[in-house]
Amino acid sequence: MKPRFHIILIATILALIPFYQSVAVNQSPQTKSIVLGMGCFWGAEKRMSALPGVIDVESGYANGDIEASYRSVLKHESLIKLGLTSKRNHAEVVKVTFDTHKTDLESVLIGFWENHDPTQVDRQGNDIGTNYRSAIYTHNKMQMDTAIKTRDIYQQALLEKDYGNITTEIATLANYTSAETYHQDYLKKNPDGYCGLGGTGIEYPDKKQKMMKESSMPTQLDVTTLNHSRQLIVFESQASLRSRDAFWDIRVPQKHSTFDSLLCPDRPAYVTIPYCTNAASCWCTTPS
Repeated sequence: MKPRFHIILIATILALIPFYQSVAVNQSPQTKSIVLGMGCFWGAEKRMSALPGVIDVESGYANGDIEASYRSVLKHESLIKLGLTSKRNHAEVVKVTFDTHKTDLESVLIGFWENHDPTQVDRQGNDIGTNYRSAIYTHNKMQMDTAIKTRDIYQQALLEKDYGNITTEIATLANYTSAETYHQDYLKKNPDGYCGLGGTGIEYPDKKQKMMKESSMPTQLDVTTLNHSRQLIVFESQASLRSRDAFWDIRVPQKHSTFDSLLCPDRPAYVTIPYCTNAASCWCTTPS
């Protein structure tokens, strides 16, 4: 009975491979985005693109009352300085899209707070004007609550180092327009280009502990990375468990010994177990 059971098990697993291949094709990261103003969008785009888990950063204009274009924003800022208009200008912003399997909004906002000076009013360094205001424009209440929470935490860190109050505008995103093509990835295309962005040098509290906690979390299996001709995903039925510390002994006939590894779903991060050739035993231990 035992050899027959093994043959049936292997045949079942091999039959399931096409199904998991189709799942892999349709699998995509869970993404979310938030719009951030932190001065000139050239430098903001470069800084935010470097954060782990961020998959796209786009330069744009947000929450203004005028036409959204680079020339219009600069012209309107001149009118504001002359006192000739009461219309609100757009902020230069970046729309940050991130993979929620790899990071979270709090981590993205930590990067936002640390990579500019949120205590400056309508400016960042030599870039002066309402279009260079510090801002967080949110999509929902959860983002709003997280923005306020992280602001309050970072504010305490700044006060301890004799910095002033945070002036960052936190508001619902009213409108957003992508910036002109030549502004996108500007510092990648022009490595020696101007970047007036600079942070305070004050680290966000408990950042190291948060990073350690995230790095210790098991990662989700990405089936798109599997070599389906040489790897198996082994699922253990509840009925096959002898106990919490039992192991599953899988003996594979010689004709199936070309597989390189078994992937054990009960292991953190789906650890790949080296495959045993020559019909030797391989097993996946259940969690203790």
